This record gives sequence, C-alpha cells and structure tokens, in this order.
Amino acid sequence: MMHSGFLKSLKKSAKKIPPQPGVYIMKDSAGTVLYVGKAENLNKRVLSYFRNDLLSPRHLALLSEIRKISFQTTRSEKEALILENELIKYFRPKYNIQLRDDKTYPFLKLTLGEAAPRLEIARKKEADGSRYWGPFPDASSLKQFTKLLGRIFPLAKCRPSKFRRLARMDNPAACFYMHLGQCMGPCGARSDRDAYGRMVQDVIRFIDRGGKNLIKKWENDMKVSIVNLEFEKAEFFRKRIRAFSDVFDRVSLRGIEEEKYAVLDRAGGGSIELARLLNLPVPPRKIEGIDISNLSGEELAGSVVVFEKEKRSLREYRHFRIRGVAGPDDPAMIHEVVRRRFARLMEDKDFPDMLLVDGGKAQTGAARRALHELGINNFPIVGLAKKEEKIYLLDRTRPLSLPRRSPALKLLQRIRDEAHRFAHSYHNSLRKRNFLFSKKEE
Repeated sequence: MMHSGFLKSLKKSAKKIPPQPGVYIMKDSAGTVLYVGKAENLNKRVLSYFRNDLLSPRHLALLSEIRKISFQTTRSEKEALILENELIKYFRPKYNIQLRDDKTYPFLKLTLGEAAPRLEIARKKEADGSRYWGPFPDASSLKQFTKLLGRIFPLAKCRPSKFRRLARMDNPAACFYMHLGQCMGPCGARSDRDAYGRMVQDVIRFIDRGGKNLIKKWENDMKVSIVNLEFEKAEFFRKRIRAFSDVFDRVSLRGIEEEKYAVLDRAGGGSIELARLLNLPVPPRKIEGIDISNLSGEELAGSVVVFEKEKRSLREYRHFRIRGVAGPDDPAMIHEVVRRRFARLMEDKDFPDMLLVDGGKAQTGAARRALHELGINNFPIVGLAKKEEKIYLLDRTRPLSLPRRSPALKLLQRIRDEAHRFAHSYHNSLRKRNFLFSKKEE
C-alpha cells in the first residue's frame, strides 16, 4: 500500500479537479497510464477513490501504484464517454477491463462512392469518398433513425454486388423494397438518375439540419392524436421524435479529437500510436531514421539518426559516403545505406525497434530488400513522404494519412527532419572540403 503521506498529497491535488464532465487519467511513477475513467462530475468521481468505505481490493491495488492524476474536461457526459473509449484503446491501461474489446461508436454513412448511394451504419470512418455523420453513443437510436430515413427517402438498400446483378436483369420490380415503396429502383435502365441524385442531396441537407422541420410536424401530429384519443398513433410519433432527438443530440467529433490530442500531447504517446499502426507487441523504444542528400547528383551522402525514448541519441548518429550508386537514385542509395548500416548492427547485435526512411513506396521497398539480403525479415519499416506527409507501411497498398496533431506523425516528422538536417550538413561539409582541397575523401 502507498505511503499515507503520499496518499494525502494525491488527495489534495484531486480536490483541485473541476466539477465538470470529462475523463481522468491515473499514472504510475514512470508515467505509464494505469487507468482511464469518465465522469459527469470529475471532482466528485476522483475524490470517491479516497473514501475508504468504497474501496474494493481492485481499487486498493490501483491506489498503491498511482503517482499522478491528470484530467481533460469535455463539453458533455456523452463526449466524455467517447473520449474515455478512445484513450483506453490508445493507452490500453492494465486496470481497464471492460473496454478492451476495441469497442467503437457507430457512424451513419452515405456511400457516395457507389453507383446508387445508400445509407448504412459503419464502425469506423474510411477514406472512401463516403459522407459520415457521428459518432453516436446510442447505437439503438441510430438504428431506428436509419430505418426512419429509409422510409422517408427511398434510397437503394442493395450492396454493390446485388445492385449490379439487378441492373443486368433490368427488372427493378424484382426488388422487394420497391414493392414497399422504400426504393426508387435506380438499378433500372429507365430510372431517373437525376431525380435520385437530387434525393441524395436532400438526405445530406436533411441530416445536416437535424430534421427540425420534420420533428415539428411529428410533434403536432402527436398532439392531434392525443386530442383525438388515438394513443397508439401518438405513441408511434413519440417514438419517432425520441429516436431523432437522441441521434441529433450529437457530440462534437472535432471537439473530441481536440480533447484527445490535448491528452496525448501532455503524455507523449508517439511510440504508443506507432505500435498500434505497426501491430507491434510493445511501443518502439529505439527508432533509426535514414535520409539521403544528393544535390545536383554530386557528393552523394546518407545519414542515420537515432532516437531513443523519443529523444535524440547524438552519439549514435552516423554518416555514409555513397559508394555503389553512380547518379541520384534515392531508392538505390537507401538500399546501400540500410545494407551497410544493418551489416554493422548485426556485428554489434544492437538492432533498433523500427526503421524510418525518407520517402514512399520505392524507398521502403528498397530498405526491405536490403534487410532481406542480410537475412533480416519482417522488420518494422515506415516511409514518410514529404509535402503530403503520407505514411507508407509495408503491409498496406495505399499510404496512410494521420491527423496533423497525431503524436505518431509528429514523432516521425521530428526523426525525418533531423535525418534530413544531418545528411544535408554532411553533404555541405563534403562540398566545402572538395572546394578547399580539390580532391575527394577516401
């Protein structure tokens, strides 16, 4: 059990936490996140941990390890719920049990990339050209809402494969939803595609505005039904209003992202996020970055920089004169530097946990070939391309885009920029040496 003096100090700091909705983060002496919780009233919730009459053995074990409690306020309890879920998935604290199944809150998705856009519920946002709304903490209300939209707007219900099959048949009447009046039949050759496109835009406007006009109409219909003693009909309208209201009591996704990155910025977290991206069992402790400098194809040079625990390890930096490449061929030069660097590391048996190369698919492929030639396989390699800051992973066909405030992206940028600076400075020193002595270095 922790020292009573420290317990008093921790309780004193907890009293300063505001009585607002949000999440609280409990850490050990090394800064490792032990537990993430949510609360409608942060002050009341955190102080409850220090009431002896409420402590379970699990809470006592947690208190024995806590050395710091931080917090992040949110705009509402619903936002706190989603932020808690996001942080648990990110940090994977050992005392969080219930949300370790990677639970995610659903989105409403309009599949704009398909021939006949349709509405569906999605578990995550993807860069597929679709329009997304959410996330929504109440999944059951979202399901009801989606069904209601299907009755109001007769969009296609079929997935692309079935839609193509019906289109080849050119027999929309074969569709069950057309008989119910819940589909316009865009799979038919004689269907009005322009009218369907206008309806899709109506759906977007309707959802963006929250269906306020329709809710007002239903409220009036419910009142009329009650006056006419049509209680079942009134209940029907009440359920519709409830479903719409629950869904449109939406949280601010952008706000949650800002709150999430506020927490991560204070906690570091770049290595943790990289571990998730690369499916590594533990966050990479030591990362090496490689860059090439080849201005005008002269004095080709490469650099290796080393970051340990997200900090520069200057004594391990290395320069390389390119020997086996005649002209400015970045992938070939990356291949040479990686092969030479890891050949030395094999002798010392001191490998990094991850390799970052400046570039895209060609550069990461060259690095992998170099390692393969040395008998090193399945080594974590990441490429970071300039300008668009796209991330290239060996097991993905398309590059990955991370949010600007992503701790993983920030860490990769720091390593890439440092490798570029180091390579450029060495290249300049070679050019100055040649200018002064008019001969090349052996």
